[in-house]
Amino acid sequence: MKRLPLLKTVWPIIILSFFCLSVSALEPPEYVFENDAVKVWVEWQHDQLAIDSNSTLAIHFETSENWHFYADAKSAPAPNLYLQIDAKAQAMEFGKPIFPFGSDYFDKTQNKTVRVYSKNFTVYLPFKIDSLIIINGLGGHNAEVNINGAYCSDIQCRILAEELLVSVPPVLQTLSLPKFQLPKQTIEIANTPTQDGSLIIILTKLTMAVFVGLLFNVMPCVLPVMPLIITKLLNQSKESKSRSLALGFAFCFGILMFFVALAILNIVLKVGFGTAFQWADYMRLPWFIKSLSLLLIFLGLFMFGLFSIAIPSSVTSKTGSGEGFAGALGMGFLAALLSTPCTFGILVGLIAWAQTQNLIISTAVFLLMGIGMTAPYAILILIPGLLKSIPKPGNWMERIKQAMGFVLIFIAVKLLEALTIEQIIGTLYFAVFLSIAVWMWGSWVDFNTPEKKKYIVRLIAVAIIVAAGCYFLPVKQGVINWNKYDATAIEKARKTGQAVLIKFDANWCATCKVVEKRIYKDKNIADIINSKDILIVKGDTTTKDMPATAVLQNIYNEQGVPVTIILLPGIDRPIKLRGLINKNDIKEVLEQIKEKPVDDKD
Repeated sequence: MKRLPLLKTVWPIIILSFFCLSVSALEPPEYVFENDAVKVWVEWQHDQLAIDSNSTLAIHFETSENWHFYADAKSAPAPNLYLQIDAKAQAMEFGKPIFPFGSDYFDKTQNKTVRVYSKNFTVYLPFKIDSLIIINGLGGHNAEVNINGAYCSDIQCRILAEELLVSVPPVLQTLSLPKFQLPKQTIEIANTPTQDGSLIIILTKLTMAVFVGLLFNVMPCVLPVMPLIITKLLNQSKESKSRSLALGFAFCFGILMFFVALAILNIVLKVGFGTAFQWADYMRLPWFIKSLSLLLIFLGLFMFGLFSIAIPSSVTSKTGSGEGFAGALGMGFLAALLSTPCTFGILVGLIAWAQTQNLIISTAVFLLMGIGMTAPYAILILIPGLLKSIPKPGNWMERIKQAMGFVLIFIAVKLLEALTIEQIIGTLYFAVFLSIAVWMWGSWVDFNTPEKKKYIVRLIAVAIIVAAGCYFLPVKQGVINWNKYDATAIEKARKTGQAVLIKFDANWCATCKVVEKRIYKDKNIADIINSKDILIVKGDTTTKDMPATAVLQNIYNEQGVPVTIILLPGIDRPIKLRGLINKNDIKEVLEQIKEKPVDDKD
């Protein structure tokens, strides 16, 4: 058999090798960062660059399901953890990055709606070539793209601090490139607040404000006094039609004054103190949740008729003193005030939305609610004959009122789900004694009760509330004395057969604070941990250079916090509890650990 020359045998291998090397050169790994939650890669707008071409560098992001980046310092759990990008390269000047508008996301750990970037999005980094030092064909060196920020899911946060190197394309002095324009979808996203879609939403909300105001008038709290108020106004205005109209519209203006007061309070808080009615922020505070829940229970007791709100004689009697324009204004304000027990939930919900808008929109919402409530009265004043068609108070109205009381009680109990079991039990016990005190206050005395007896009964009711509050409302939190992370102490504990619990967290991690409050400050959990033979360690990973940060990533192969690591004696494999852990899960592990020696217990 004739042997082939050596060159004919080897040349296909040589060509294949060069081809493989070329392919690998076209896909430099430094362009890309990727893990299980996010992928980031860099792309030049053009394969060749030109002087003063206003070209851009595109940084593409692809996040996994339920993961997101924070869009700004206000949204992020800490000021410096929003997405930040910058770059530098020889003979190139980079401008400010162009971010997409982002989207709204309800962050459970912060209990508020924040602005985030998620799914697939691109950040554009414009740049210019320095024409003073440029030489034809310059390129091939690297641009450093620095990407920093936190990316989080519902249960965990991680820090992205990467420097991606990307080779600069050739730069030609004679090349002319078109001016860069943002993609159409980016422009649309960036202008979302002024688009027709958002305008329709705002108009819908403003229309709802008028509807809510109308709804106030058919609530059981207001309907019984509506005929009395209108009749009173008409009786006061028998002198002339002009005076009748003037007094009637003075009454309507009194209603508006109640909502104007709410609008002024909103403006004072926003402008004077830099804050607003951010209900979601307060819902993270146990004392606020308890107070709101107890207020709803109190209003529910009002619906059940355990106590009543006395209506001034200027409203109920024909000969009362509430005459003239001042009296009409006062009666209008009172009518609006009387609506609040029945409409508390609706009012709070609409106010909460108004607080997310600017001052013009939020003020308009309050005023439109007032106009909505005023409209039926204005019609009745202009057409007095319609008074005959108003439904008469009766048992049907009392039943509706009592039914709404049950709704308020249900909402009150539902709110308590955010608290620990000890806080829930304490609040409910207090609610029982609050109900007893309210029952005594409203039912044990009446207008005919002697002043001395009335004073004694109500003093006892107040004493019951104070005593029950002091006993049931304070929360007994568990105390755990955490040790700083010390690898030597952990190794010593392992050798002596002592269990180790390491809580990895960070100051910027909002989820970590929730775990701390709900798990490690829970008295039952804290008592169990303190009773066990455990070395209790806090692994602080706030910054990259902290010892616990490297241990979490390199030894335990975890990228984000919060994570609790439990090392049991005689078992090499650590137990990992990630994210928003459940109390039962950690209890199940802790039960496997032996008790502390008797001499070590307090």
